[in-house]
Amino acid sequence: MKAVAFLDLLGFSNTVTKCAEEALAMLHNYNSILHIGIFEKKVHPSSGYVPELQPLAKRNSMESFDDFLPFSDSIFITSDNCSDFMMQLGAFLEKSFHFTSHFYANPENKENPLETHSLGLEEDGNGGWKVIETPCQIPPTLFRGGVSFGEVNRITPSAISDGTKIDGHTLIGKAVVKAVGMEKKVKGPRIVFDNSIYEQLDEDTRLYTRVLPEDVDYYELLWPAMPFILENDMRNELIHFHDMFTPAYNLWNYYKNDK
Repeated sequence: MKAVAFLDLLGFSNTVTKCAEEALAMLHNYNSILHIGIFEKKVHPSSGYVPELQPLAKRNSMESFDDFLPFSDSIFITSDNCSDFMMQLGAFLEKSFHFTSHFYANPENKENPLETHSLGLEEDGNGGWKVIETPCQIPPTLFRGGVSFGEVNRITPSAISDGTKIDGHTLIGKAVVKAVGMEKKVKGPRIVFDNSIYEQLDEDTRLYTRVLPEDVDYYELLWPAMPFILENDMRNELIHFHDMFTPAYNLWNYYKNDK
């Protein structure tokens, strides 16, 4: 029995059809967060911090992740500990968005906050080099998903990669099916979960959730709130609101007429 999350990378299919390089950048963004989490788990686990900082270090880690299985624009993640998992999942989502959010907070083009320029070099024809600017777009790394708890089985079916047989890795089980189904309950970058998860959450974790307005039989993880440390003076924590709200507003303003 495990918690399993199914995440769908929003906008990936549309981005692939427009520019494969920009779509690959979206995958690179969350992979960078994953690599940092794996590195920190090995060299500086939360148990290595002073006792006062251990809860915060654990919350920002990925120590509860048992499986992290990506394929194209989808990810499956599993865990044995629902409270730690939901907090760490929320931190992963927030970090993935924050990875490029500074572009949208201070965009080069206020009409299109995704638009920027990459710098490169090319020969100038006189034996020298010149700097060139190439227009490109940086799509936000945002996920929609569902989380459930229950039967999850890890299997390793045979697969082929570059003509060579390898052991694949995938998950099956009732909780997997339920998590995939819940992802379709909402629009936008939101994470839905059911009572099988909620009933196992501690009180601190429940503060970062709410009943789903569209369907009161489900709940929603408030992942944008993860940077807020409730024990701190809220006047000092307001910078986190600014960091999240400004890029989010600029993106909303750009997409608001797109159904």
